[in-house]
Amino acid sequence: MRYPVKPEIITRGRKRFVLLPLDEYERLAELPPLPPVAADGTSNAIDYARASIARQLITDRRAAGLSQHELARRAGVRQETISRIESAKHTASVRVIDKLDRAIRAAMRHKPPRVPNMHKPPWSGSSYQKRPPWVFKKRG
Repeated sequence: MRYPVKPEIITRGRKRFVLLPLDEYERLAELPPLPPVAADGTSNAIDYARASIARQLITDRRAAGLSQHELARRAGVRQETISRIESAKHTASVRVIDKLDRAIRAAMRHKPPRVPNMHKPPWSGSSYQKRPPWVFKKRG
């Protein structure tokens, strides 16, 4: 699971900007854009729903560690259907969304937790003084 990134907000002139780590920006840039907002603050509801569903599906699928092909196999839908939903060019039925949701939830339940690399000590690559004190204790 991805750790939450706390963005930094800066102001230049009268505009506010958000600073994110580059990898987080690139991850977010891969998601389909939300539709433009009109001057009165409205946007096309169907386009907004498609983009919102697409963004959530991509995020959840990646968090479960599934490819489109594997999710399609587990959910019993075609890979092309997932591709269309994720590109926000197709309105998915409730039945298809339910199948995808159940498959992702099942994958998340069976996903092993991430553990640190136990073959490499956490202090490797650091200076001699930064090693934990227990490393230097003599036995006996």
